[in-house]
Amino acid sequence: MESPGTDKGPIKGMIRHRETEQFYQGNGKWTADLHQAMQFENLAEVVEEAKRHNLNHCCEFVVQVNGQIGFRVLLPL
Repeated sequence: MESPGTDKGPIKGMIRHRETEQFYQGNGKWTADLHQAMQFENLAEVVEEAKRHNLNHCCEFVVQVNGQIGFRVLLPL
């Protein structure tokens, strides 16, 4: 997992709440600021964090590719 706001590599993965559209910061906290969102490098880390903080059924994993404006992949958790 990466710290909030860290820009590492061409792909970013974040957890977003489907109803509020806020991004997960870590430790059960949320933010509207995409740059403060916790970033994930792989789905195993997302699943682990979702289980730890009961984020199943309310959130989605958002994958963005740097340099590709508007390109996103949304995966329900």
